[in-house]
Amino acid sequence: MKCRVICLAICLGVWTPAAADSDHAQAAFERGDYRAALKQAIPVAVEGDAAAQTLLGRLYFHGLGVPRNYTLAAAWYRKAAAQGVAAAQAVLGVLYLDGIGVRRNPTQALDWLRRAARQGNADGQFGLGFAYYEGDSVSQDYVEARKWLLAAANQGHAGAQYYLGFLYADGHGIARDDAAAIKWWRRAASQDHAGASTQLGLVYSEGRGAPEDHAEAVEWFRRAAEQGDPQAQVMLGMSYGKGRGAPRDYVEAHTWVNLGASRLSPGRQRDIAVDYRAQIVEHMSPEEINEAQKRARDWFRRNGKGSRGTAAPDDELTDYSIIVE
Repeated sequence: MKCRVICLAICLGVWTPAAADSDHAQAAFERGDYRAALKQAIPVAVEGDAAAQTLLGRLYFHGLGVPRNYTLAAAWYRKAAAQGVAAAQAVLGVLYLDGIGVRRNPTQALDWLRRAARQGNADGQFGLGFAYYEGDSVSQDYVEARKWLLAAANQGHAGAQYYLGFLYADGHGIARDDAAAIKWWRRAASQDHAGASTQLGLVYSEGRGAPEDHAEAVEWFRRAAEQGDPQAQVMLGMSYGKGRGAPRDYVEAHTWVNLGASRLSPGRQRDIAVDYRAQIVEHMSPEEINEAQKRARDWFRRNGKGSRGTAAPDDELTDYSIIVE
């Protein structure tokens, strides 16, 4: 689900209508005048302009210039998709996969994704490849997954490059090839894909397919951590706490582990982060703990992360929720 939502965000964000009848609506959209875009797109969309229909789908999905309405968004995307607009087909496929604005229907989802993919649409290729990779809505098939992920990756699709890296790293559907995995993760990371940067950090931290280089690992973890990747935040904090790849700094260690743990889902990774935070605290003064928590709050404010933390509090520190108050 999480990865499909990421795919959806990409699909919704990269395509812009270009039909002549939609020029005025599109110009208003690009100016940020969403009400005007809506007003100008509706008449031509009703008349059957596929570009305007796609724009309306985007406006309703994001709630731009109009209250958010997933049902109407899906309806407008469906109209454009039926006219053969590959970008709309790709988005509609993801909507059917997750049941957003429509009743969840994996069969319909795969049909629309396949139509988009066969037209060469990178989002459609990624969505189809990911469906085969995950095996959620279709029988898991790594060979088919690689086919479509590779097609999208070669068009520069960062999400496809990221998952293609896992296929090579794990030897799914192809012989294991750490060098190829690193290559694809680097390409995704060059487009600011936080997950890919985290994987590169793990590569150099663990010497997986490349010589162990903790300083290099820290740089990749830092890059992903600043983008908000919770796993990278914990790994960066641990690097500071152990003085591995960076000078030992318990305040920085606590800051990053605290941030990551507050945003990880319940499970083993979060438990490890919480336990490590408790170890860090043993080496810190109350003033240092306060400074670390201040830095964590400041990071949330700078990056606009407003959701409250979910990690359990302990007796020595204020609840994680203090980070975002």
